Amino acid sequence: MSDMILPRVKNNVQHEGVWTPKKTIVFSVNVADALGEKAVRAVEYFLPSNIITVGEENADVKLVCVPKAPTAEWYRLTTDWNGVTVEYADARGAINAMASLAQLVLEGEIGAGVIEDYPDFSYRSLMLDLARGLREPLQDIKDVIVYMALTKYNYLHLHLQDSQSLCYKSDAAPGIAGSQRRNGRQYTKVQLRELVDFCEIFEIEVIPEIEVPAHAGAVLRAYPQFRCEVDPVENTSLWCVCPTHEELFAMYEGLIRELCEIFPGKYIHIGADELEFRGRTELNQFCYWRECPRCQKLREEKGFLDIREQFYYVIQRVYDIVKACGKSVMMWSEQIDIAKECPLPKDILIHFWRVASSVTGPKEGCSMEGFAKQGYSIVNSYYPQTYIDFDSYLKEENLCKWNPVTDPEIYEDGQKYVTGGEMCAWEYGHREAYDFYDYTIPMHLPLFADRLWRSEPVEYTKEYRKDVYKTVFGKYLENELYPIIGAIVPPRKKSSGTLLSYLPLEEIDNDYIALCVEELSAPATGVYQKMRLEYIKLLQRIALEQFKANRAAVEAAKAAVANVAVANA
Repeated sequence: MSDMILPRVKNNVQHEGVWTPKKTIVFSVNVADALGEKAVRAVEYFLPSNIITVGEENADVKLVCVPKAPTAEWYRLTTDWNGVTVEYADARGAINAMASLAQLVLEGEIGAGVIEDYPDFSYRSLMLDLARGLREPLQDIKDVIVYMALTKYNYLHLHLQDSQSLCYKSDAAPGIAGSQRRNGRQYTKVQLRELVDFCEIFEIEVIPEIEVPAHAGAVLRAYPQFRCEVDPVENTSLWCVCPTHEELFAMYEGLIRELCEIFPGKYIHIGADELEFRGRTELNQFCYWRECPRCQKLREEKGFLDIREQFYYVIQRVYDIVKACGKSVMMWSEQIDIAKECPLPKDILIHFWRVASSVTGPKEGCSMEGFAKQGYSIVNSYYPQTYIDFDSYLKEENLCKWNPVTDPEIYEDGQKYVTGGEMCAWEYGHREAYDFYDYTIPMHLPLFADRLWRSEPVEYTKEYRKDVYKTVFGKYLENELYPIIGAIVPPRKKSSGTLLSYLPLEEIDNDYIALCVEELSAPATGVYQKMRLEYIKLLQRIALEQFKANRAAVEAAKAAVANVAVANA
């Protein structure tokens, strides 16, 4: 069997012999094995070019649900000349097994042997920001979900509401508008449920996020009565709600109950980051709790010493709403002063992304480690190491060494509190400015998944790059893209706009571009066909820019010659 499955497998023992999959692959599933039936449905998306059937006779792949596994999400693949036996004990194990099997089938000839595998971290996630603009068509998001499942992610975090908008039409808070980038259009609840149902095929839990109490512009434009009561001339910021209004918590409750109806998973993410930017007046993102007489009265009545305790009060109120719905709370980390004993419940899942600066929140003595010492479970989305919206953020040279307990580094006994990590695609819905996500996210997914599944460092060799390409394009490439792009993942947004390659245009072989385009033009189906087309467009853009640069150089040379001639005349 090949070692090159992404994420990398734990144990792989190779034997003599091979099995060569045919166009039609027959799966054998026991009658009472619902997990096996689900796994077969998933593999149809992983192998769209194959015909997947179920039958007992002449079965190529035998699915076996075992009563007990050594750990959660465990699976075992045993291959001989006659086919593959797949063993698993839970739903995620069955889906993970299909993801590995599919990657083996994409190689063609499969060597005999035994793979036994399971993840190092139980939480493996991608965040898609839909609050800053709708991502359409919905199939685009579904294609990302297929790649997530193929690389063994088990959570999808959807950022639904921010200062600009709420991305779906809410019955509980109908006044909150959609993004002006889409003329106020919003998803329907039916569309969101469609995404949930699609994720359910692959045992991926969807975590919805709304923002409490900051990032509240969309809320405060719809419901101005929830603003703090301060001088109307000075109260120009629509950043943070006033938590003294009981109607506000009634609105939160309506939204949360609505989300629980749409999203059946365990977690509701309540945001809770970036309470204010008092040190950056140009942002106009202020919390007026200090100045507001209603907030002053609330602190006096409750005995709160400062706005940090008022913040905890808001989070506790929303926490109680979420718990009453039978869900668990997930929230961003940096507004909690973890240098002190935190009064918030210990069953909150902390989404760590940074320590605040001295003008944005608590800083002194705060760290990811502090949450572990107080017994909180943690998801690591450390900024900027896990953010993929700028080239200066997540970098390949750093990612190959990173895992959720190395950066930020955490003491050995505290590592058990770090459940995993999440990669963040901010502004995903703003397609006009972030069109690169169409071709960068599928490349990022296997790299980041590898760091959550098998945590020891990896070297991005040519063989490793080839397997990334196989995962993304559905085949090994004879002509890899590295000599054109200069990295596995193409460039993302830069301050001057979108860069197409890390290499100088004059160093890129135009004939080689043509070879790569020809190879990617070979027919495929499903997500692989879509990604091949995306990269053909990218390579053609690089070739066009190269042509423009060459033409400009020729024109400059002609002008220089003309100038010399004039000077000598």
